[in-house]
Amino acid sequence: MRNSLLDIFKIDNVGKRISVRIIFAVMLLMRVSVYLFPIGDNDFSEFYSWFMAVSSDMDKMARMSFSDIPLTQGNLLHLLSIIVIDYLCVLGGFLYIALFIRDYRLSGMSPLRPLDPSNIILRLIIIGILTAFLYIPMLIMVLYLFLIFIIIFPCMAMYPACFLSGDSGFFDSVVQAVNRTKGYFIVNMRNFSIILLGYLILDGAASLIGHFLPAAGYVLRPLVAVFALLSCARYIGMVYCRMIEVPGNRRPPARPAA
Repeated sequence: MRNSLLDIFKIDNVGKRISVRIIFAVMLLMRVSVYLFPIGDNDFSEFYSWFMAVSSDMDKMARMSFSDIPLTQGNLLHLLSIIVIDYLCVLGGFLYIALFIRDYRLSGMSPLRPLDPSNIILRLIIIGILTAFLYIPMLIMVLYLFLIFIIIFPCMAMYPACFLSGDSGFFDSVVQAVNRTKGYFIVNMRNFSIILLGYLILDGAASLIGHFLPAAGYVLRPLVAVFALLSCARYIGMVYCRMIEVPGNRRPPARPAA
């Protein structure tokens, strides 16, 4: 399997393209709904004013409790809706990975057997439950332990591919994600960085356009976010299929029933 960097961004090039286009459309609609049909109170002006007032006084900030933060129940509900939508979009990325690997094997480019759709759904539910438990801790890690997150992300990113491909079980996928990333760490870091850089540039441009044309910004920023997420999912599927082709990486796994 040989791919160029441009292939990472051809997100609709999977099978008959219908499934991935539906995934893209649903994810985009969910992200756009945050702006067009917000749940709760999306007015955080009081919080911004409070934060600017206390951010210059670290001692005062350290003495504050959560009850001192001027966030209404409507604000918290809005934040919760954003977290839920982001979580669903991550699941959409996992589904894209599973469909990419399945299509790759159905096309005859790999001797490995593709996973049945029913097993893909079952495994997607399992990994969705796991992600729900780890989602908030991972957000905290991104905020406070960003360097550690960057270091372990290439291995973490391979777990969905190992599990949703059907090549490994729930726990064995952790070991396989680490083993199959060996020799690819620098390459993966480079390509993930390219995706992130592209996202930051396009998101900045979308924000600038949204400053002058708010309606356009409501669509462009979610569009960029969904495109970047599916590009990342596509790369994970691509590099996993390539790792399997490396001699020594293709071990015959004991496929579990689920």
